[in-house]
Amino acid sequence: MKDKITKNLGIKALSLCLAILFWIMVINIDDPIRSRQFTNVPVSVIHEDAVSTLDKVYEIVQGKTVDITVTGKKSKVDKVTMQDLSATADLSQLSVVNAVNIYSECTKFPSLTCTLGKVQTLTVSLENMKTASFVPVIQQIGTVADGYYMVSATSKPNIIKVTGAKSQVKKVSEVRLEVDVSNAKKTFVTRAEPKAYTSDGTIIEGDKLKFSVSQARVELNVRKTKTIPVTLSLGEETEPGYLCTSMEYEPKKIVIAGGQKKLEKIDELVIPIDLTGWFESGEQTFQVEDYLPDNITVSEVNPVISVQLEIERLVSQKFYFKASDVTLEGKQDGYTYERGSSQKAYEVMVQGIQKDLNKLSVQKLNPHIDVERLTKGSHRVTILFDKPESGIILSEEMKLSIKIS
Repeated sequence: MKDKITKNLGIKALSLCLAILFWIMVINIDDPIRSRQFTNVPVSVIHEDAVSTLDKVYEIVQGKTVDITVTGKKSKVDKVTMQDLSATADLSQLSVVNAVNIYSECTKFPSLTCTLGKVQTLTVSLENMKTASFVPVIQQIGTVADGYYMVSATSKPNIIKVTGAKSQVKKVSEVRLEVDVSNAKKTFVTRAEPKAYTSDGTIIEGDKLKFSVSQARVELNVRKTKTIPVTLSLGEETEPGYLCTSMEYEPKKIVIAGGQKKLEKIDELVIPIDLTGWFESGEQTFQVEDYLPDNITVSEVNPVISVQLEIERLVSQKFYFKASDVTLEGKQDGYTYERGSSQKAYEVMVQGIQKDLNKLSVQKLNPHIDVERLTKGSHRVTILFDKPESGIILSEEMKLSIKIS
């Protein structure tokens, strides 16, 4: 048996090769009919204006893609690619049930037969059209270079219209223009594609909405920054009978932005505080930009200076002392000093904050007279007082009689 198989092995192998060769020749010469299937071929929609002229918009429910079987001569079918196939739906032929037949063909070899698979019609849903206008929000991606600040960002146009199905347009909360500002050190212009977002920050797919412009021109104004201190200038005028006892404020420093030459001329931000009309403690806020020169801005999220003022009512209190309590300053050796009416009572009226008056005494007021330049004889000298830390002396001028011998 083995001998029969191996006998004339070379001739048998040659016969097999010749048989295969002849078969290939026959196939190529005869060019038999063959079929190939292509799946998920996109469907092109034409004559969309047939819907838009009715102030309607459509959404495809079925038929975005189809399966196409191509049948014909093998020599042609083998050369067909997905790009050679066309599937078209004409919306001007839309039926009362919102459906239209899909037509398919092979653009490369029109003689080939194209047969649609299970899906043969394009079905759409129609909805009323709505248009709304939005001021675009310029969304910065990344951050500018250290020491620089994005002073402003403007777009052209500054109004973008959004058109689409009423239910979709109602979802639009804002239109954004996203711009990359990474490491920017100067003003620049770029273009950005508008995108629509819902109130919760979800993007609405672009194929459901149409914008009045495909791209908007965006100009971003980048300026150098400088840190300066904030100081308060307290007005001297207060309401009669009241005193500002303390003043706290934040922030103590701010970062401003602008042209290099203008920044060099600014060393601090001075905010005047007017106490007119203040009868009690409270807070006052100041918008920083109100106190900056033109073309200088503050690079803060909340450019406000908050000032906490403590306002207290002034009260009056009398302090009593005798002539013997008056200190004689500048006495000269060899002289004798005798106070007239040494037991005479004097009173001095001091106005100030109650808590400070409680700490005040005659000793701290230090009633005194200066006798350094007085000669021998009788004199009437004005009594002087040390000024209280807070408060004023209201009493009229008082004199002490003194005899020097």
